[in-house]
Amino acid sequence: MKRIVYLTFYYEPDLCAGSFRNTPLAIELAKQACEKDIIVDVYTTLPNRYSTFEQSAPEFEEIGNLRIHRISLPPHKSGMMDQVLSFKKYYSEVIKLNKYKRADLVFASSSRLFTAYLGYTIAKKSNAPLYLDIRDIFVDTMSDVFKSKILKNGILPILKLIENKTFSYAKNINLISGGFKSYFTKFSNKEFTFYTNGIDDEFLEAIPVVMIKLVQKNR
Repeated sequence: MKRIVYLTFYYEPDLCAGSFRNTPLAIELAKQACEKDIIVDVYTTLPNRYSTFEQSAPEFEEIGNLRIHRISLPPHKSGMMDQVLSFKKYYSEVIKLNKYKRADLVFASSSRLFTAYLGYTIAKKSNAPLYLDIRDIFVDTMSDVFKSKILKNGILPILKLIENKTFSYAKNINLISGGFKSYFTKFSNKEFTFYTNGIDDEFLEAIPVVMIKLVQKNR
């Protein structure tokens, strides 16, 4: 029995782009993997994106060959230090849950660099291929966020080192926009794909209605 480790900080029933993107993707991956006797282990968090949104969910859920592990995080208000502490808990718990397990493949969906780095850590330990789904250029973003030269000179070199280790190891890097590719070409010999966020069926079904209303309005 082979095993895919799927890392996403957000997953249903949380409400955010990361959840909306990764929930159907993990379900479809498990569906296709089922025929090949492969287990998909999703490691995510209990709903935490918004402090004003509370939704219960089981810490462990098993649906066929899809196993969802949700990690409880400390309360936070989305401040920078809160996010650091939240990710530290997520990182340490995922490492602990995988301490004596081998991954045959690791997939990490990451807007922040550290989910990708977590994927690198688990993949490197198992000598497994790493596939990354990158939704933002974290180091570039943080360079704009940090206004203090002390922070820039102290933290950015560390982030760049982590970035280099992570992306240099990855076998494939998916980018949600072709506009990101120029930044990632410095990581040579990578396979790149460009799958965007896509459009949910609900919106596709609504398009004809919207078009009809526009036509009627402009008559």
